[in-house]
Amino acid sequence: MHWPELLQRALSLSVPYSFDPDGKLSAQGIRGTPSAVLILLEPSLFDGSQTSLLDCSVVLTRRSEFVEHHKGQISFPGGTQDPEDEQRGGLRATALREAHEELGIDPAHVEIFGELPQLPTVTGFTIAPVVALPSHLAPSVPLRAEPKTAETAEVFRATLRGLDAPGIWKREWVEHRTGSGLLLKHPIDSFYWNEHRIWGATGAMLKNLIERLKQVEEIG
Repeated sequence: MHWPELLQRALSLSVPYSFDPDGKLSAQGIRGTPSAVLILLEPSLFDGSQTSLLDCSVVLTRRSEFVEHHKGQISFPGGTQDPEDEQRGGLRATALREAHEELGIDPAHVEIFGELPQLPTVTGFTIAPVVALPSHLAPSVPLRAEPKTAETAEVFRATLRGLDAPGIWKREWVEHRTGSGLLLKHPIDSFYWNEHRIWGATGAMLKNLIERLKQVEEIG
């Protein structure tokens, strides 16, 4: 079985976010502003012979200090849905448009295979994590990706197998205050990759994707 088939199987599994196994936190915040991110996986072997998607790298960005939300944090390319996106394919169109605007990734060079479960955030967004691989039209892999706006300070890649190595992932806790003044504490997924701390929504999506791929490999 090649990596496109493995990825489709992984995305079809029912795997909850690890910080919210019962879905209670997700149910509370499901009405956030519709948003989407592109989780672009790049195989090390682009001839289709790679069988482990854990050997893929994933494209990540470091947000600049000029953005309104999540200054300096690590994220996938993405943003809020524009009215025009609805006619172009909904939240999948949002993910492709944002990746093109932020990093110059041509939508024709990307093939979408599905989505992870939508993820609400404490900052008022509901994120659709759109998972994709380079398409057959891609001139080369890895795809060319570089900051195109002041929103993005850096583009880098991390391998899923590296992120799954012992000691890289940690369960941590954060506090936030609700609009009513109530102070809440909840768990998060954090990855410490080189000098980067990948946490929050991005950490949760990475953890969920890695767990899916590991389950598929265990099933065989």
